[in-house]
Amino acid sequence: MGAEDRRRWSSFVRQNDIAEIAAALQDRRYFGITLIGARGVGKSTLARGVDTALAGETHIIRLFGSSSETVVPYGILEMLMARLPIGASESATTIIHGVSQLIRQDARGRNVVLILDDLPGVDSLSLSVLMHLLLSGTARILVLARHINDLPDDFLWLLKDGRLAERRVENLSRAEVRELLRRGLGGPVSGAAVSALFAASTGNPLVLHALVSEQVGNGTLNQHNGTWVIESGSTSNAPSPLGELVKSRLARESENVRFGVTKMAMIQTAPLSVVIAVLGAEVVAEMEERGYLGVSHNGRMQAYLMEPYIGETVRQGLSMEEKVVLFQEFSSTISPDPAALGNQDLLRFAEWAHDSNVALAPELALAATATAIRLHFPVLALKLSEHVPAGDPSWVKAAIYRSGAYIVLAEYGKAARELEGIPEDIVAGLDPESYAEWAAAFMSALLWVPEGCARIPELLRLARSRLQDGVEQSGGPMNATERLDVAWFQFKVHNGDFSDVAADLEAALQSSDDEYRLNCASTLVLVWTVTGREMEAVRLARSVAAEVQQRDIALVRPDLHHIGMILALLWTGQWRECVSVLDDLLADGTHSAQFGGGALELALGLAYTYAGRGREAAEVLMAAAAQLEVRESYNALNLAYSALAFAHAQVGDVAGVEKYIALTNQTPALTAWVFRSIAEFFRFMALRWIDDPTAVDRLMASAKADIVKGRFTTASVSLFGATVNGTEHDFAMLEETSLRRQGPMAKLNSVFARASRTKSAAMALEAATIANELDLIAVESRCMVLALEFARDAGDKHLVYESKLRLDRLALSIPILPRAPRSAGVRLTQRELQIAKLAVRGLGNRAIADRVGISVRTVEGHLYQVFAKFGIMSRAELDQVEGL
Repeated sequence: MGAEDRRRWSSFVRQNDIAEIAAALQDRRYFGITLIGARGVGKSTLARGVDTALAGETHIIRLFGSSSETVVPYGILEMLMARLPIGASESATTIIHGVSQLIRQDARGRNVVLILDDLPGVDSLSLSVLMHLLLSGTARILVLARHINDLPDDFLWLLKDGRLAERRVENLSRAEVRELLRRGLGGPVSGAAVSALFAASTGNPLVLHALVSEQVGNGTLNQHNGTWVIESGSTSNAPSPLGELVKSRLARESENVRFGVTKMAMIQTAPLSVVIAVLGAEVVAEMEERGYLGVSHNGRMQAYLMEPYIGETVRQGLSMEEKVVLFQEFSSTISPDPAALGNQDLLRFAEWAHDSNVALAPELALAATATAIRLHFPVLALKLSEHVPAGDPSWVKAAIYRSGAYIVLAEYGKAARELEGIPEDIVAGLDPESYAEWAAAFMSALLWVPEGCARIPELLRLARSRLQDGVEQSGGPMNATERLDVAWFQFKVHNGDFSDVAADLEAALQSSDDEYRLNCASTLVLVWTVTGREMEAVRLARSVAAEVQQRDIALVRPDLHHIGMILALLWTGQWRECVSVLDDLLADGTHSAQFGGGALELALGLAYTYAGRGREAAEVLMAAAAQLEVRESYNALNLAYSALAFAHAQVGDVAGVEKYIALTNQTPALTAWVFRSIAEFFRFMALRWIDDPTAVDRLMASAKADIVKGRFTTASVSLFGATVNGTEHDFAMLEETSLRRQGPMAKLNSVFARASRTKSAAMALEAATIANELDLIAVESRCMVLALEFARDAGDKHLVYESKLRLDRLALSIPILPRAPRSAGVRLTQRELQIAKLAVRGLGNRAIADRVGISVRTVEGHLYQVFAKFGIMSRAELDQVEGL
């Protein structure tokens, strides 16, 4: 990004602001407008945008104050002063009139706008000229200032009197940052990258630009298959744009502020009392006044740097010797006891010690490692675990945590090898609790590696055998047997055997051991979601999330109840709520989004895909796939490609369908049953939409297999997809299965099935109304097609009119209807309907072939079939066919 990019950077997303500022400058009620905002928020960029917007009809004069303490008389007018004729500089009066005359001559009858930047350095003589220009109507003014107190007294008087408008310029919102990044980088940007850059820059456009320039330069921000994603970058010796920005900013601050920022760069966040002890009350007060230090008042008074990028940049510039000295000062004011530190304090203390090459006590290192994993800092967790030496009693525990960190990083092979590589004699010498913890962690890692699941039953048998060999267990929280039970439950759920463990998981809800109970409850959420108890699953998931936070309990699989709740919302049709939940996770979970952003955006893409929003889904899924190709969380790349195939089918892009179906065949299969099931459903549905003759049979076979295993939710979903042209037996199966589910989609399915069996237009309309309430336009259109056909067959003209009206409205929003209404008994295939609609729009055979991605001869063949079914001979007659 060069100088031109910097000039255009924030104007991409502030066109409305530019228009409003320009309007204020043309409003006769005001002498002008002042923009108030911190450095870097985009005031100068807005001023340049106003300059461009008013160009041609307005004469613009840019003036700059002085940032030095020495103020030169008429300093901001020096260019105009130099042009004054001899004798016109003899007095203040002649200067005022001379400058006014020059400006009028240059303006040539146009309006004049003065843009005054870099306050407060405006001398009193220059100010007197400016006031004359304003009061005489010669010019209007746009004033840029960081604080309202920087304005000269005369401008403050105009502001108070209502003659100078005021506009506060704030940092960009996350949505604005996303749009700015998309335009500035020239392509889509992953949600995880947006969240990370928004958090690091706090929405400051100048800082954002520096961050992006730096990260593109060092390879942290890369374009992968068209989408910008955050990867692990390399360091660079080139000058840092962000470093130069921070250096320039701090150069204007006092020694106290620079001293405080340096120390806070290492401290980052700490109790206010500790920060005052380290920095001194005077420094803390000055830093707070200058906007560098913030203090939270939600329970504990924590002090922190207001702009994280400053601390990060300063910290990177410190030498090892400086870090050691600062650490020694800090450590003398805070207890290194893990029990006495909060999670954030513990993590910062341990990270600082590590960065300063100070050895951590194994107990402290282990506690900090566990905290780093919980707070989604897996790379830091790996570093901190190195402080536990081999031979230490807690070394195996550190290996278990390292395995957990690798799982967060989606490096599943390393996670398994970390535990499998522990010597047998060390494993044999573990006490029962430690041994069970090792075995359970090993099983968790094996879930995600090829052929790993096949090893788990034998590993569990051996573990249980050892615990039954007369070894007495302790009575601590989640004892050895319970830990192995949780591992077994999660293995069975991973494999899709939900009914096998449902009763045991439900019984565990009565356990007095909170850790065991909550781990089982988290697993049960997904069980209930798949077996037809979706609404109960949503309630249980929310209860688990609240209690885990309240009790500060670390779950073995902290993601399970979130996955279960998201799928429950999707499968009950509540996709809008699901999108809201995922947007919040992407926006707030900065660190988790960095490592699990691909999975989060994949879930968001699934929501749009299930909702029939193919265009929206494809954009999000492309970002998800780009991230999963870099870091394949949950081995879910195959699922992303499958969802992309269905998304392209929904918009009639046959070439896109075939491309992503082919990619699914080249990508390793998913290891988790639930993800594998969804991927198969999307692939089969994509094939059905392009009239693959095997798709319906495959959907029906999947549904029947699910019914046998008690997976009524997924069975119902597959049956609904398979019964576009179903038989009475098919609809009876759909109704029976849907009645064993919960939620609005279950009701819609059962009403739809009953309507199809009884040929009831009224029931079909009822199903359409439920779909409308859920904003499922593709499902609603399918129901409306049935209502129209049944109303026609019954001769109900009123319902025919209502159904056709609603269907026509829906057709405007859907590229391809899931099912076309038959006309006089005619039924077209999905492909025939697609080509017929393109022909009606006036596209020639070649254009249709290019659009759909098939040969011209195939287009001709489909049109021949369409003409034959309708008994027509030409395209002109095709234009008259109802429903096309």
